[in-house]
Amino acid sequence: MDPEFVRRFEPILIAWLGSGDGSKIAVITAAVFYPTFINSLYGAKGVNKLYVWSARNMGAGPLRVFAKVILPAALPQVSAWQPFQFLRLRDA
Repeated sequence: MDPEFVRRFEPILIAWLGSGDGSKIAVITAAVFYPTFINSLYGAKGVNKLYVWSARNMGAGPLRVFAKVILPAALPQVSAWQPFQFLRLRDA
Protein backbone atom coordinates (compact mmCIF):
# COMPACT_ATOMS: atom_id res chain seq x y z
CA MET A 1 0.00 0.00 0.00
CA ASP A 2 1.27 3.37 -0.91
CA PRO A 3 2.13 5.52 2.12
CA GLU A 4 0.26 8.37 0.43
CA PHE A 5 -2.89 6.25 0.54
CA VAL A 6 -2.59 5.89 4.29
CA ARG A 7 -1.84 9.58 4.70
CA ARG A 8 -5.05 10.50 2.87
CA PHE A 9 -7.15 8.45 5.28
CA GLU A 10 -5.26 9.42 8.41
CA PRO A 11 -7.40 12.50 9.20
CA ILE A 12 -10.58 10.49 8.63
CA LEU A 13 -9.43 7.77 11.02
CA ILE A 14 -8.38 10.30 13.63
CA ALA A 15 -11.72 12.11 13.38
CA TRP A 16 -13.62 8.84 13.53
CA LEU A 17 -11.61 7.09 16.26
CA GLY A 18 -10.28 10.11 18.15
CA SER A 19 -6.67 10.99 18.80
CA GLY A 20 -6.03 8.06 21.13
CA ASP A 21 -4.50 4.70 20.54
CA GLY A 22 -7.36 3.45 18.37
CA SER A 23 -6.58 5.76 15.47
CA LYS A 24 -2.86 4.99 15.67
CA ILE A 25 -3.50 1.27 15.61
CA ALA A 26 -5.92 1.68 12.68
CA VAL A 27 -3.38 3.66 10.63
CA ILE A 28 -0.61 1.14 11.27
CA THR A 29 -2.94 -1.77 10.50
CA ALA A 30 -3.99 -0.15 7.22
CA ALA A 31 -0.37 0.42 6.23
CA VAL A 32 0.75 -3.12 7.08
CA PHE A 33 -2.19 -5.27 5.98
CA TYR A 34 -2.16 -4.82 2.20
CA PRO A 35 1.54 -5.56 1.50
CA THR A 36 1.51 -8.50 3.91
CA PHE A 37 -1.63 -9.90 2.28
CA ILE A 38 -0.19 -9.56 -1.23
CA ASN A 39 3.09 -11.23 -0.23
CA SER A 40 1.17 -14.05 1.45
CA LEU A 41 -1.01 -14.55 -1.61
CA TYR A 42 1.90 -14.67 -4.04
CA GLY A 43 3.90 -16.84 -1.68
CA ALA A 44 1.08 -19.39 -1.53
CA LYS A 45 0.51 -19.25 -5.29
CA GLY A 46 4.22 -19.73 -5.91
CA VAL A 47 4.39 -23.13 -4.20
CA ASN A 48 5.50 -25.84 -6.57
CA LYS A 49 2.43 -27.75 -7.73
CA LEU A 50 4.40 -31.00 -7.56
CA TYR A 51 4.66 -30.65 -3.77
CA VAL A 52 0.92 -30.14 -3.41
CA TRP A 53 0.16 -32.97 -5.82
CA SER A 54 2.53 -35.32 -3.98
CA ALA A 55 1.00 -34.54 -0.60
CA ARG A 56 -2.52 -35.06 -1.96
CA ASN A 57 -1.50 -38.41 -3.49
CA MET A 58 -0.09 -39.52 -0.15
CA GLY A 59 -3.50 -38.98 1.44
CA ALA A 60 -3.17 -35.50 2.93
CA GLY A 61 -6.38 -33.51 3.17
CA PRO A 62 -6.68 -29.82 2.28
CA LEU A 63 -5.89 -28.61 5.81
CA ARG A 64 -2.86 -30.86 6.12
CA VAL A 65 -1.60 -29.77 2.68
CA PHE A 66 -1.90 -26.16 3.77
CA ALA A 67 -0.21 -26.72 7.15
CA LYS A 68 2.57 -29.04 5.99
CA VAL A 69 3.27 -27.95 2.41
CA ILE A 70 1.91 -24.53 1.45
CA LEU A 71 2.56 -22.62 4.68
CA PRO A 72 6.21 -23.70 5.10
CA ALA A 73 6.94 -23.09 1.41
CA ALA A 74 5.31 -19.64 1.45
CA LEU A 75 6.83 -18.37 4.71
CA PRO A 76 10.07 -17.03 3.22
CA GLN A 77 8.16 -14.74 0.88
CA VAL A 78 5.64 -13.75 3.54
CA SER A 79 8.29 -12.79 6.06
CA ALA A 80 10.78 -11.33 3.57
CA TRP A 81 9.08 -7.94 3.60
CA GLN A 82 8.35 -7.75 7.35
CA PRO A 83 11.66 -6.30 8.63
CA PHE A 84 11.34 -3.34 6.27
CA GLN A 85 7.76 -2.58 7.27
CA PHE A 86 8.72 -0.51 10.31
CA LEU A 87 11.26 1.51 8.33
CA ARG A 88 8.58 2.36 5.83
CA LEU A 89 6.08 3.32 8.54
CA ARG A 90 8.66 5.47 10.30
CA ASP A 91 9.23 7.52 7.13
CA ALA A 92 5.51 7.85 6.35
